[in-house]
Amino acid sequence: MQFKNLLVKGSGRKAMSLIELLVALVILGVLTSFAAFYYSNMRTDAANTKVKADLMEIKKAVGSFMADEYNVIKTTDASGVSFISGLRPAKLSELVEKTFRAMAVLDSSDKIVKTYPINADINEIFSRDYSDKPSFKTAEVDIKRYFLEKIPLCPWGEAYYADLYYVCARNPDTGKIAREPYLNPGYDKFYEGNIAPTFYRTETSGTAQIHGTPGYVVLSAKDATNKSSSDAMLLTSDDPVTTLPLPDKKVTFEFMFKYTQEILDEPVKNTYENRLLETASGENYVPCASGLVYFFKDPPAVGGEADIMGKIGFGLKFSEVDWELYDSPSGTPARKIAGGGWEKSAMHTVKFIFKTASSIDCFIDGELRATAEFSTAVPSSKLYFVISPDFFNSMKIPPPPYSQLPVFADCTMNLYHILINKVDFSEHYKVKIPSK
Repeated sequence: MQFKNLLVKGSGRKAMSLIELLVALVILGVLTSFAAFYYSNMRTDAANTKVKADLMEIKKAVGSFMADEYNVIKTTDASGVSFISGLRPAKLSELVEKTFRAMAVLDSSDKIVKTYPINADINEIFSRDYSDKPSFKTAEVDIKRYFLEKIPLCPWGEAYYADLYYVCARNPDTGKIAREPYLNPGYDKFYEGNIAPTFYRTETSGTAQIHGTPGYVVLSAKDATNKSSSDAMLLTSDDPVTTLPLPDKKVTFEFMFKYTQEILDEPVKNTYENRLLETASGENYVPCASGLVYFFKDPPAVGGEADIMGKIGFGLKFSEVDWELYDSPSGTPARKIAGGGWEKSAMHTVKFIFKTASSIDCFIDGELRATAEFSTAVPSSKLYFVISPDFFNSMKIPPPPYSQLPVFADCTMNLYHILINKVDFSEHYKVKIPSK
């Protein structure tokens, strides 16, 4: 077979020039950079999302731990057995497994029939529910509780931890802290009982003491039979707290405490030698008003009552059975604006609410008792607060017969919380709950 006029084209190959190669490499580099940046952002976003999810999971577990009915410890002190509940975990790994003490009903073979929290009235329960089981008995046992399957690994490379109010994670690259609150940070509940020097200052002398117990801080002074007038203590803000208005135009200071004074049954004289009670007239002895919850415009200085109460400020002076509200808006001697009695050894709540820059509503145990004035000449945006079971600790002793000497009682204040607007107390503690 013969083909005519057939044109056959060759498949020749043209080489890529150097410029085209460089352009291709640049494009490839740009695309790689975009891909790496996009991938890096994806990893960062994924890590941030995981941290957020992990913190929420741990936060819920901490809340469940603190609310668990078996999360109760039994303590014994001079006043007898007491129970404290709602404690934090000592480390986050306790969320995976925690052993609590509990009460239990056992059968005749010592097998646990049912468990109850350690603070349950087991005798009442036993007589009510197991009276028909004479071979049964009660006992204290260990019980394991579980709140989290495992502590997740932090993608930032450092373990999760918690402080007094937040579950936290620290990004080592940026130094920033991601956190989720498991408690309201406005309530200073003193669970660890450690007063941090970054916010509070304490002054103690003689036999006065401050110590912590789970749930509150104890302030105590033993002054009654001591001839020295220097056995007292106070807790005060080392830095002033702000009174700038919040969005709702209110600034609130709230304190919750129990206050007790030791009273002798036998009559005593109001003298320097026996300093337990005070009286306005010869025979009617009453508990002295040594306790104080007060605010001052300037840093407080302890001293005689006339020196202290003459400073610009407002607040409450109290004994175990009564209270008095005072203000001193111009620095003149404090004026009493209200007074009354309250229940002995009860839990008391004292609240001050700024209505304006210089007008403060004063609430005692939830009831509005008076409106104090503060610094009318130059309203201040910052205040120092003072809490003390026995404040007047550096008094000048008048000459005999000591007729004007306020005398002190042995007194104890259990301070349960301080609530102050705009103050995040978690920043003022050196407390860290580690992962394990």
